Amino acid sequence: MKLNSADFTDGGMTEEESGNLCERLDEYLDLIELSGGSYESMGEAFTHKKESTIKREAYFVEFADNIRPRLQKAKLAVTGGFRSKAAMDEALKSSVHICGMARPLTAEPYLVRDMIDGKTKGAKENLVPGPLQTPAAVAQIGALGKGEAVPDLSKQEVADKIVEGITGQKPEHKPNPEQNAEAYPSDK
Repeated sequence: MKLNSADFTDGGMTEEESGNLCERLDEYLDLIELSGGSYESMGEAFTHKKESTIKREAYFVEFADNIRPRLQKAKLAVTGGFRSKAAMDEALKSSVHICGMARPLTAEPYLVRDMIDGKTKGAKENLVPGPLQTPAAVAQIGALGKGEAVPDLSKQEVADKIVEGITGQKPEHKPNPEQNAEAYPSDK
């Protein structure tokens, strides 16, 4: 069963209600996958304290930390934000049984194999703006299905071409004074 950690909307399910539901359904399920809310309401998901969450990775691990001790039978999966082997290793040690990766795998279908083999430590950066990353992933899946090269969204010119294809407009690259990216660590 896939379950939101919280809906992050007025009148939606709270984290406590989600936790109670997981506990009640534990005896009937083999797997519970935690995700969260809608894209528009995700701002509230980033009020966490864990280092991986602050780095915008493994968004729902803190919620999983509270759910896993409540489960006796069901295994716990978390989807949302995993991009590095280090974050997945950390989550697997304490919080979850399975780490879900969707968008990184649309870009790099062999990413998990390459991390296990030590060829990479994580997913390539995705330069497409957040609200357009789902349709960009659909374009990548389309390329995979046609046997074409997967668009590499870590290259600005490719990301711009995908954004233009989605929106019909060339993207503007001007700094937003309200956003200070210096607060986020870089792997570079």
